Amino acid sequence: MDVRRYDTDPAGLAAWHELALPVLAADPVVNTFALTALAERARSGAGPAPATLATVHDDGGATVAAALRFAGHGLQVSALPAGAADALAAELAADEPLWRRGAFGPVERVAALVRARVGGTGEIPVTDIEMRLWTLGTLVVPRGVAGTARAATDADGPLLARWFRGFVADVATDHPGRPVPVPVPVPGPDGPDTAGPDDPGQDRAAPGHAPGTVPDPGPDPGTAPGHDRGGSAPGPGDGGPDPARFVADERAAGRDPVVWEVDGTPVAFGVTRLPAAGVARIGPVYTPPEHRNHGYAPAVTAACVRRALAAGAREVVLFTDVAADVPNRIYARIGFVPGGLHREVRFEPAPDRTPHAAPTHDRTRIGQDR
Repeated sequence: MDVRRYDTDPAGLAAWHELALPVLAADPVVNTFALTALAERARSGAGPAPATLATVHDDGGATVAAALRFAGHGLQVSALPAGAADALAAELAADEPLWRRGAFGPVERVAALVRARVGGTGEIPVTDIEMRLWTLGTLVVPRGVAGTARAATDADGPLLARWFRGFVADVATDHPGRPVPVPVPVPGPDGPDTAGPDDPGQDRAAPGHAPGTVPDPGPDPGTAPGHDRGGSAPGPGDGGPDPARFVADERAAGRDPVVWEVDGTPVAFGVTRLPAAGVARIGPVYTPPEHRNHGYAPAVTAACVRRALAAGAREVVLFTDVAADVPNRIYARIGFVPGGLHREVRFEPAPDRTPHAAPTHDRTRIGQDR
């Protein structure tokens, strides 16, 4: 197989798009993250730039796989069949950002890349989190939850920016080993929340699950390269979302932030990503601690689903932490159907080895000359 690498300038990105997007769009549910992030960046430039672009081709030149990594994040391997993993792993063997960040995608495809990579580098793969991808079946709107949904306004920006910082802090606390990039001024939280009106411990943390949140994979559009471990909630002074522009920036990227309020008081919020290849993803949904245990999160999630369908989505998806029992039961109850497992893995260097040099054969780089 032949692996082609692409520069990340406009010419290289355009060349990659031409060959990679049909592969991604052939399975838009599994590839929802990559497709959504690319669409949002095309709309507004939001989020980190692509840092690794590659396609894999069979002996006849047909494109059989596509790989994408955003700056500061793991390689997206949802569109990487197992048979292409060896070729891609060999091509990326010396990529230090991949070496530090790892990969994300369906379990079997991540496993294939891990097997191919560690055989040549001696690295130690570490699973940071496993997530389940859920697809909407028939929406069941929660009953008996106080309050109503409304579209977020600019005046909500300071509150939602503060809640976003709480979301980031919760995820970092619950997954202390998971690499956490430093956010840049363009906001873009991701990851649905939990709540249930009749669940003991509703809106609370389950093992491997941040309180009031479920971490979503890959780059929250609005994050950039940064520290690799832990992290505290970012604020405006250290690259966090601009409170005054939070809602405007969300909308500019094609996101639809929704507030759930009770008697005029906001108590939770969620974000609908506009459809990419017909698939809309929900996330984040966040309920601050003082408002948990009332079922606001599934209610606002249902509101986000309705808005996604009204925006033309053919399918609606979200991710949950597989270790979080409460949210998994909640999303099943409001009509989501569990799908395949996804895994986020990072590569730790072997104590006595360094990555191999990248091969120079069978390599095509498209874009500006080097």
